[in-house]
Amino acid sequence: MSRTIYIPYETKNREFDGKLLLISYLLRTFNKVLLGSRKDVKREALNNYNGIYVLKSLAHSELDFYKTLKKRGFVIILIHAEGGIHYKDNTENILSAFNKEAMQYIDYNFVFGKTILESIHKFMSTDRSFISGEPRFDLLKPRYREIFKQDIESIKSQFGKFVLVNTNFGLANPFVGLTQLIAYYEKDNTLTENAKKLHFEKLEFQKEIVENYRDAIAKCADEFKDLNFVIRPHPSESFKIYDELAQNHDNVFVSSKGNVVQWILASEAVIHYDCTTGMEAALAKKPVISYIPKVNQSVLAWLPVELSYKARNWEELKHSIQQIPVFESIHSIDNEVHTIWKDLINNVEQESCPIIMKEIANLADTFQMVKAQKSSLKKQIQLQYLRKRTDLKIFVDGIKGRKSITRDKFGVLSIPEVKQKLSLMNQLNGFDYSVKVKRITKDVISLEKK
Repeated sequence: MSRTIYIPYETKNREFDGKLLLISYLLRTFNKVLLGSRKDVKREALNNYNGIYVLKSLAHSELDFYKTLKKRGFVIILIHAEGGIHYKDNTENILSAFNKEAMQYIDYNFVFGKTILESIHKFMSTDRSFISGEPRFDLLKPRYREIFKQDIESIKSQFGKFVLVNTNFGLANPFVGLTQLIAYYEKDNTLTENAKKLHFEKLEFQKEIVENYRDAIAKCADEFKDLNFVIRPHPSESFKIYDELAQNHDNVFVSSKGNVVQWILASEAVIHYDCTTGMEAALAKKPVISYIPKVNQSVLAWLPVELSYKARNWEELKHSIQQIPVFESIHSIDNEVHTIWKDLINNVEQESCPIIMKEIANLADTFQMVKAQKSSLKKQIQLQYLRKRTDLKIFVDGIKGRKSITRDKFGVLSIPEVKQKLSLMNQLNGFDYSVKVKRITKDVISLEKK
């Protein structure tokens, strides 16, 4: 199919492998995909016509961008990265994540599961939403373990027997600092006013939980000398308090490298508060413990907790770690919770990538293309200038050692890595096609079926 697909990503360790798996499927039908940073992929799309743009979130501030894409004949797809977060009262999360005004421009919205779809339908009438699941969750299926085999062996060689501690306290312990984060949320016009209040309530609540976790990890390290504890902070978190723990305990380590899947699979068990990785660990059938010394139901992502063994104090946490070798004796997922889980996350019983690929292929044919205007020489030169200027800035920042959370989260877009992983994914899926990978800029590559 002639339409080019534009796929941006923000956080490599979280999104990259899932995006590649989706691309592996999409290239069966489509001839070309552009993959890269949000800023650079956006620029490339705005200089082209009739593509398919895959959004990972919606923002009211991006309405002009969506309008321009539609004028240029684009099909706009939404696969919301935070679409699986579900609170007891999910109203504000749905109204913020699926902003009504922005949703007008979405041609197809792929959602995590039936529960999210029903929540969306409560607040807006749309026949554009489709149950698929999340591509990165597909990677937890046993048949994809081969992708992470070498990484798992490397992790085990370095850390031996370890418990993975996933933290998600980006509100109370932000990389950018509390002042800057609060200023950002105060100005954000995508969140509803009630959603902002909940964010600030969660921020205050998390301040205490961060301290609880710091104390608990220190106790774990002292109690279980023959076990290592690897802390994996959320990409938006500051590492400082965790690095201090690692400096004071020989069996505590901090790492954010690689996809969380390989860390889950390499670990003996996973500890979290109410993190999505709790669901991922459950999908991978790993022992998973939710340490919840304090709870605020209005800001608790409750399903990851329900899928886990709930440790409400230090004694229960210690007991759960002691029972890791026979974890099934202290915890199992009951039928009611399992039903809720599969209704919320379609990946529990199905794979998302084949569903998304099929629907995009069917959808793209129904949209009329606009006549592409040939770029003038001036515009072509401007595009090349913007590309070179962006690459130069990245180079200069690297030479000067300038730190950026955006760059740290994006990571390195390596052509050999893309080729190796895509080839293995195609092999595991039995896809028989070859791909030419070409660098457009440092942060954008094209993948074209030969």
